[in-house]
Order: sequence, then C-alpha cells, then structure tokens
Amino acid sequence: LVKLLASEEEGVQSAATGALSVLAENPTCQSMIAAAGAVEPLMRIATFANDWQKLNALGTLDVLEINNPKVRQQLDRLEAAKLLQGLNSMGSGLLREQAGDFYSRLSEQSSSSSQGMTAAQQMEAARKTRIKYDGVRHRAMRMMQGWDGDGRRA
Repeated sequence: LVKLLASEEEGVQSAATGALSVLAENPTCQSMIAAAGAVEPLMRIATFANDWQKLNALGTLDVLEINNPKVRQQLDRLEAAKLLQGLNSMGSGLLREQAGDFYSRLSEQSSSSSQGMTAAQQMEAARKTRIKYDGVRHRAMRMMQGWDGDGRRA
C-alpha cells in the first residue's frame, strides 16, 4: 500500500491513503505502516496534490501520529507544522479546519499528552480521528454534488 502512494493515478492514491488510515487504527499496523516509509510520501501528497488528496493524506498522517513518537519525530523533521500552518491559512475551507486542528495538536509543547495510551485507547482515538476525516470527505462530496451542509440542494 505504501508503494501505491507514489502512483500517478489519483484514484489509486486515494484508495491507498484510505486503506492505510483504516489499518493505522491498529497499533501494530500503525508501526508497520510507519516503518514501511509512509510518512514521507503522505507529506508529499499533503504538500503538492489537489485538495481532496491533501485531505486524505492529512487524515492518514493524523491517525498515524496518534501515540506514536517515531511518527511525531518524522513529522517534526519534515516540518509538518509549517505545512499545516500554510494549509490552515491558505487552504480551502475544509482543509483549513482539519489542518488547524492537526497543527494545534502538533504544536503543543509536549507530545506526551497522547503518549502512554493503552492499545485500546489508541485504537479508539485513531478510529475517532479517521471517522472525523471520513465525515469531512462526505461533506465535501455532497458539496461537490450540489448539496448544502444540511442535506438540502444548494
């Protein structure tokens, strides 16, 4: 799946980010995904792709970072906070909200607030994060189809 992040086809990248996000809910899978080198290609997608792909990549990175100091270090090294700041100020409305939330968490003085979770707590936090992004993608899709946020035709 990590290799598919480099695909030229947007649909393949989207499918890969979605699958990785779901798998990353499990702490063992999360560690394996990070060890396979997923963080750098996800950061590339979040930096250079269209808004839909950026949102998918942010969601996967957000899930991967939960209770994972190694991923947190990679994100720090790759200057994820700068990317998130930029998306928070210059991105589309849907990206701004998610980038702002993710940035707030990353810019806390210590990452210890999310470390030390049990596996069950980590899985629950990861699932909630993924579901949050799923909801944003669903809202975006409905908006693109001409529906407003309340389920009425715009």
